[in-house]
Amino acid sequence: MAGTVSKIVLYDGFRNADISERPTSSKTISVRLALSVKGILHKTFWVDWPDIAAEAIKVGAPPTGERDGKPRYTVPFIYDPTTRRAISDSQIIIAYLETQYPDTPRLFPQRTRALQAAFVQQGGPHSIERRLLDAAVPLNLPPLMSAMTPRAQEYIER
Repeated sequence: MAGTVSKIVLYDGFRNADISERPTSSKTISVRLALSVKGILHKTFWVDWPDIAAEAIKVGAPPTGERDGKPRYTVPFIYDPTTRRAISDSQIIIAYLETQYPDTPRLFPQRTRALQAAFVQQGGPHSIERRLLDAAVPLNLPPLMSAMTPRAQEYIER
């Protein structure tokens, strides 16, 4: 299956024109690496941050959470034309790739899914992952903001 003619589309947020086509998130990098390690053909569709929700809705990617009672859409998400499915959230995407493309190299050792789930706790505010990400915000936000388009900076600040 890895050598299918149709390419998976990986949706990623782009930076300003100076350094475009560079991922802005470790989440998108992990999906990009998973696709590469598994040898799955893919292409990247770069989306400006204010347009992420509209693009996700357009391809049928589910929201990754809620904010102020409204659905929240984030990158990465993928569209797999082979199965005609859109998948959101890096952990869910990687699990999908493992299941949907079993004839490609495995990304994780057998029987480690429970350990992975404990680290991530899908959307859990007290997960190890969430605590690490929250602690890194003061370090990561300034360089991230300076690399975004002016339109995306305004969107994030709102």
